[in-house]
Amino acid sequence: MATAKKKVEQAEAPFHFVVKHQFEFNERGSKITDPDEIQRVIDDGYAHHCMKVAGTGIVS
Repeated sequence: MATAKKKVEQAEAPFHFVVKHQFEFNERGSKITDPDEIQRVIDDGYAHHCMKVAGTGIVS
């Protein structure tokens, strides 16, 4: 069974989420940079609580 949802890969998604409205254990202002966590937020329907920001948010 093929899924219509595309898996977010770090190379494909040079962005991170910043939480606008608290949900689950994520507080307002928190950054979500892990690609697996970003995908979970999208899959669970919480993306509307976040702002998509260009860049990975990771400083080398």
